[in-house]
Amino acid sequence: MTRIDPDRLSPAERLLWSYGIVEPAQIDLDALAFDQGALVRYRKLDGCEARLLAHGFGAIISINIQSRGGRQRFSLAHELAHWMCDRNRSSFMCAKDDIGPQNSEAKSIEANANAYASQLILPDYLVLPRIERKPISLGNV
Repeated sequence: MTRIDPDRLSPAERLLWSYGIVEPAQIDLDALAFDQGALVRYRKLDGCEARLLAHGFGAIISINIQSRGGRQRFSLAHELAHWMCDRNRSSFMCAKDDIGPQNSEAKSIEANANAYASQLILPDYLVLPRIERKPISLGNV
């Protein structure tokens, strides 16, 4: 196995690494959220895929139960990213109307949450060693 330098990991990867995660199957976003002070609830949501309600040191992340599994997982990772990265901001919204071309700050916050979420789901330190020296194909993906 490739030696990991924790100083070269992204913030999301450092979080996973701090929990001792060395296999993709060990990534349990619901448990991670709980340990970070956020309860996850799966319920019917209208008009969005997920919602984050934060107050003080705790939060509730609601995930649309009608969405497909992969979408639910990314939505949870995205809202968890907001909880981990944006909770010190005075306020933030994660809504379609706030991400228009006129709102570059919101677009940047959302892009950062998406990048953090992707590293929670597919951290480079677990993915890259598994795909190196393999031909690029849908089968290998």
